[in-house]
Order: sequence, then structure tokens, then C-alpha cells
Amino acid sequence: KNLILVNVQIDLLIHFFLIEYKKMQNGGNNMIEKTVFSDDEIVAQVKSNYNIITKDIEHEDRGSANIFYITDDENKKYVFKEFESRCKEEKILKEAQIVDFLKSKNISVPEYVKTVDNKYYFKYKNRIVILMKYITGYTKKPNTGSYEQVIECANLHGRVLKALENYEKLEQSDIEKWHMKKQIEPARAKYNELIKKLGNSEIDRKIEKDIKYKLELLDKIEQIDFNGMQYMTFKNCNGDFSIMQFIYENEKIKAVLDFERAKYMPVGWEIIRSYTHIDEQCKDGSFNIKNYNDYMKTVMKYVKLNEYDLKFTPYMYLLRLATSPYGFEEYINNHELTDLLNFGFWRTKMCQSIYKIWGTDPK
Repeated sequence: KNLILVNVQIDLLIHFFLIEYKKMQNGGNNMIEKTVFSDDEIVAQVKSNYNIITKDIEHEDRGSANIFYITDDENKKYVFKEFESRCKEEKILKEAQIVDFLKSKNISVPEYVKTVDNKYYFKYKNRIVILMKYITGYTKKPNTGSYEQVIECANLHGRVLKALENYEKLEQSDIEKWHMKKQIEPARAKYNELIKKLGNSEIDRKIEKDIKYKLELLDKIEQIDFNGMQYMTFKNCNGDFSIMQFIYENEKIKAVLDFERAKYMPVGWEIIRSYTHIDEQCKDGSFNIKNYNDYMKTVMKYVKLNEYDLKFTPYMYLLRLATSPYGFEEYINNHELTDLLNFGFWRTKMCQSIYKIWGTDPK
């Protein structure tokens, strides 16, 4: 039993690390600030702010926060999260309120423990701190979902989107970022810059081959008529909905985590991205059109999509993948990041699969 619990905790730590690493790649600092808490201070603050008596404390550093696992005198476990000083209260409050709202709609999400003053967080020495109930379970790697788990994911996705329809409109994604003319030229410049940094190793030659394919693909994408993409459906979305955000138990989704990136955005992009990240049929960069259609149809049981969503969603995803150097750029700058490099190769293969199916003529 203890070994299982240790493995569960390791799985969760890896999951949390991946979430925080993605945040770091989007402008975060890769050096975590040292905690301002001693163990005695944690005990005192947990008692003062939550009226909980701490029996045991475990510490783990990750990403943009210090994490402490706290066990109380009744053997209940909590996650004590201390954010860095640069973290804004508005950001913490937004996610907490969304999670609380979804919980009221019977969506399985983390449960925040409110302070004795009925707040989602408290501040101590210029740090924001939250306390959440610990969720037992395990995580799954990308592209390890069976067909049944793909459909389970689609049902949960639809339920989350439906629930968020009744939430206040979130901050809107910049629609210009989703339009081809705003992305292709900067992408070309970035790819040509990366090619100049490559050497003559076998891996570098493989990276160069992929980048050159993407440059050729951009020429083809530029010929696509994207008129109508502006009419795609925007909805409140998780912003990062995928298998990487789930806690599983007995091979069933137990909870969905992380609504920090929640935005009002093109829902089709989140749907197709989530599908390609869970289906085991996509593991090698392939695209199973039947499973994708089943995922889309399942989501549509909960929310309404229009003809432009069905027509342009694959092209929006293709455009995003084709213009992004993610994986390659990170590896070129740090050769230890081989997992990200492999993800970059996967993205190129996904581009090839989508282009092979849909070509350049939206129908």
C-alpha cells in the first residue's frame, strides 16, 4: 500500500512538473524563488488561516511554486502551494473561481480549502498561498488512451464547455494570432534562424529535414483560402484541455486540473488538440479520422458548433503546428531536452498526417 502511494505521488509530481515547465516556456523564470516558510511557520500559518493542525510536512520544488504536502492530525492530506512573488492575485483568484464554479456544476476538479476568512488564498511575506485537498490517483502519458478513454475524454470536454457557457466571458484570445497572415512570415524567419544554429550531427540533420518540410508546408498553407475562419465558434475554454491535465483512478478520469490558461477562444482548436493528445492511434503522429469524428460528435452532444468549425478546425490546428518551432527551439538551446525534441518530431508528423487527409481545399 505504501509503495502504491509513493508511486501515485511520484506520478503527480511529474504531472505538476510538466504543467509548470510549460508555463516556464511561456515566459516564466526557470529559477524558483526560495520558500519564505520554515516548517514551524507553515504549521503556524496553516493553524492560523485554516484552523488545521499539521502533523507532517513534505516539500517539493517545482516550476513557479514551492509545494508542500501536509498531513493533519486526522491523517487528511493537503497540497500547500506557495507562489513566487511575481505571481498576481488576480490570476490565482481567476482560476480558483473557475474551479469552484465547475465544482458546483458537478465537474470533478481540485477542491480549494478556504481560509477562516472565507478566502481562496492568504498572503505571507509577499507570497500568495493556497491550500487544496490532495487528490489520490495517477496520471497517464500522452497518446496512451484507448478508444473508450478517447470518448470518455470527449464527454468530459463537452461537459466542461457546457458548464463554462454559464460562466462570465473570460479574457478573449487575440483572433489575429489565429489568422495565417499574422503567423507565416515570423515562422519562416524563426525557422531559417534555427537552421543556422544546427551542426552536422545525425540529430541536427533530422531537425533540419523537419524544419525544411515545415517551410515547404507554409508555402502550401499560404495558398489556402481561410475566408470564413473568422466565423468559427468562440467559447470559454480550459485553454489547455488534454490528457496531461487529468488524474486517473482505475483507468477512469477522476479529476481535471489546471484552469490557469482558461480563455474565450476558438473551441475547435481545443477539441482537435485534445483529441490528438489522448488517442493511442496518434502516438506516432498519425491521425485517425474516425476517432476524431467520434470525439467531435461526442462534444457536440453538449455544445453547438457551426459549419465553419467543422470546415476550418483541422486547418487552424495545421497552421498552429506548422508555424511553431516548439520542441526544436528548446532542444537547440539545451540538448538535454530530448523529450521536447521528440515532441517536435511528433508535431511534424502530425502536420504531415493532417495535410495528407485535408490538403489545401477546405470543404
